[in-house]
Amino acid sequence: MAKKKKNQSNSVKKDNSKIAKYRVDESKIKNETTPNAVVVGGWEEIGLKRITAIDCEKYLLMHPAVPRGIEKKVNQMVSLIDKDLQSNVLINKTKSDKAKQAMEYCKKVLLDSKGPLFIRDMGMGAFRYGTSYAVLQTDQAESQVLKFEHQHEVFFGPARYPKDIKHKSWGDIPLQDRPNLAGKMKIDPKTKEINKFVQYQKKTQSKETNYDGTSFIDTRRPDVHVEPHVQLVPFGREFDKSEVATLLFDRYGDEPLGIPLIQFLHLTIQYLLNMEKGAAQTQVNFGFNKWKAMTPFKSQDKLQQFSQSLSNINTDAVVCLPDGITLDNIQPGQTDFDKVHPIFMKLIAIRLGIPLSLLSGDGTSTNKSTVNEQKKDMYEDFIVDEISIEYTINDLFWKACKIKFWNLSHEELEQIVPSFRFKQPREDDDVLMDRNLKFSLMIRNFLTAASDAGELGLKEVVEALSIKVQELLDSSYDPQQIEDIKIKYKPKQINLQPKDEANTDK
Repeated sequence: MAKKKKNQSNSVKKDNSKIAKYRVDESKIKNETTPNAVVVGGWEEIGLKRITAIDCEKYLLMHPAVPRGIEKKVNQMVSLIDKDLQSNVLINKTKSDKAKQAMEYCKKVLLDSKGPLFIRDMGMGAFRYGTSYAVLQTDQAESQVLKFEHQHEVFFGPARYPKDIKHKSWGDIPLQDRPNLAGKMKIDPKTKEINKFVQYQKKTQSKETNYDGTSFIDTRRPDVHVEPHVQLVPFGREFDKSEVATLLFDRYGDEPLGIPLIQFLHLTIQYLLNMEKGAAQTQVNFGFNKWKAMTPFKSQDKLQQFSQSLSNINTDAVVCLPDGITLDNIQPGQTDFDKVHPIFMKLIAIRLGIPLSLLSGDGTSTNKSTVNEQKKDMYEDFIVDEISIEYTINDLFWKACKIKFWNLSHEELEQIVPSFRFKQPREDDDVLMDRNLKFSLMIRNFLTAASDAGELGLKEVVEALSIKVQELLDSSYDPQQIEDIKIKYKPKQINLQPKDEANTDK
């Protein structure tokens, strides 16, 4: 029986055996509940407003802190992926020939999709817009998947029912059921997931129309006039859920769409920008001395003449003023910018889950020990995000294998579909050395105690200490990590035979 590995840091360790790698057989689900209002209609059904994908673009371009924080989060996870996916795409536990074939097939598809860069794009999209989408691109015969294609979150999303309840695209849905579904997402009533997806284009005044009567722009005709205010409308065929995989990190309840980070931070970004703009304007205003003059003049003409005479004054000038006139330099007031600005930056760092010192790149505000502890907490926070990505990639593998091995049943597919996983994060060298030193001292103390107990004839104590030492030694390494090292660094075969056997007698 495998023992629990104790040498790895508990703050960054996860048990991959407990990750749900495959999907439930939907044919066995009994439809006992119906999708609620938020599932089919979104937050608008309960009076809340969700920031659209286009608005997310606007806020992401406003301030560097949020996009940089998202980039650091995703890059940290991508660093746990091999370029060749050797340690990340694992063969099915059955290890059959068919399972090996499926593993090589899925690995090739993922590599042809840009491998770690594809996963990075999906992760960035999910953090930026809430939900990221990937379409399975097959060959002409639809016999196998060639690549996973990441879709732009602004121009791809869930399909919706038309608002016109009499439109022909409703199909077999009864007329009495259509008013409750008009304009809402197409949801699978069994899984409560999005059932259909569609592409979107910018609305225009051209004569080309969709199935619901709205017009759209043909991207092959760049000369078509587009309205100043961008409106998106669906076009083309709908994609079934078997052709699409989604990735999301955060949601409330059972809603099918994820929440973008901008949803939590857009007000903070606005306040932060106003603050920075005000501070910058203050520096501009008081970059040069501003003067205040006290004069006895009453008429506007004399005041204008006097102000014109002082227009060329500078700090090196000698000013001679008439009797009764005083000139004073205006001093800028206190803005407390240096006190308030870090507070709002901390709010961004809190929601991103990244220490402020790492987000800003300023290491003077903390020490190395504190940074190491913060990194451990950050890695622990990333584990759930890693599991979400693993689930999405495994979903892509499942759907890809279902297309290639179409003649296999659900149970048979479960015996061949490979799985994707992240590697364990590398420990800091100083932390690793300190932990190994403590471990070696602990083993030495146990062995010294066993030796002393043996001299006293305490056999039971010696036996108990021996068992304890063996347990510690057995748990001092990660078998999967050793296996990864063997794969990556294959030992070279050394030829022990002399190069010139004819000269061996000399």
